[in-house]
Amino acid sequence: MPSNTNYHLDYTEPAGDINIKLKDYIKFIQLNLQGLKGRKYYLNAKTYQFIHKGIENYSLGWYNIYENGKEFSIHPGTAGTYYTLVHIGRLKNLAYIIFTNAFNNDTVQGVRLLMKKLNENYGS
Repeated sequence: MPSNTNYHLDYTEPAGDINIKLKDYIKFIQLNLQGLKGRKYYLNAKTYQFIHKGIENYSLGWYNIYENGKEFSIHPGTAGTYYTLVHIGRLKNLAYIIFTNAFNNDTVQGVRLLMKKLNENYGS
């Protein structure tokens, strides 16, 4: 699906989009999972706690969702050319990452539906 955003990226400006290999992003999320469990890896565990839960509702890039006795850190991301959604189930120490190479309403709805199914079928 083509993007419905008239977005012109300058290839010399990496902050406009993220440029990371999936396996490296997985490692990044795994570091967050370990830190949320209280383990010190790249950062102190207290730092990970602050990043995710230091500010109510939205803390340093992560939404805090509390529902049905569960805690989630959620991060959606887009610059108009892709859509990414990450859910971290903090109580079960489980994360799901969905990357797409498109951004429009159908993409967002499809990713949300897929994330819902992952959480329902495999836990959160």
